[in-house]
Amino acid sequence: MIVDGGPSAVAAGVSIALAVLVARPGPAHLSHLSHLGRGAAAGPGRGAGTPGSTTSAAPHGTLTGSEVAVLADRVAALSRAGLPPDQLWRVLGERPGVPGYVARCLIAETSLGGTGADGLRRAARLLGAQGRADAHGRRALDWLATAWGVSERTGAPLARVLDGLAEAIRADLQAERERDAALAGPRATATVLSWLPLAGLGLGTLTDAGTLGVLFGTGAGRVCLVTGAVLWWIGRSWSHRLVRRADTAEPAQ
Repeated sequence: MIVDGGPSAVAAGVSIALAVLVARPGPAHLSHLSHLGRGAAAGPGRGAGTPGSTTSAAPHGTLTGSEVAVLADRVAALSRAGLPPDQLWRVLGERPGVPGYVARCLIAETSLGGTGADGLRRAARLLGAQGRADAHGRRALDWLATAWGVSERTGAPLARVLDGLAEAIRADLQAERERDAALAGPRATATVLSWLPLAGLGLGTLTDAGTLGVLFGTGAGRVCLVTGAVLWWIGRSWSHRLVRRADTAEPAQ
């Protein structure tokens, strides 16, 4: 049944139509709702502010052995303050830079059922792949993972374990600096001795002593050239080998 309401019915119909048009979501609203839908569908650990999203971005700076020692000191201090492991890593994860990135990697790993040691090793691998950790930093982070795993498995006091670890890392870095200083002289000597024969040939050529003519134009000169080249190569290889062995030697126990 149709009822003719006159002008008032027409006005009511126009008002309803305008209300529908105003309430209808525009493209911006639809885009925002679609973004929220994708974030919800990704599940926990994939949205903003969660460990899964923060570990994918490369951090600023480079992880060094000294920074790992400082990180161990901070974890030990927070442990002495009474913070449980999951909470202290969340506190450290709020810090910017590489140490915060390491903490967020550990949080992400433990949220997926892994251990803290696995999270630290994962951080070392990711930082190494991104070029954000030097050799000392990766090695020290592996040591931190081992110390953390030992504390988790045996119940050893975490603060004392990490205090010893930080001291060992700093001692290792100091030994590395002392070794580099001690080997600076032998490295320079090996380099100078390697170039001396070539410098002698150049000097003989500049003084017009007929060095090249004797070496390449006579039988005795060619024998001297070959013999000298072989001895030069043996001496150079031996010198560099001695320096490399001293550089990679393990400290005496």
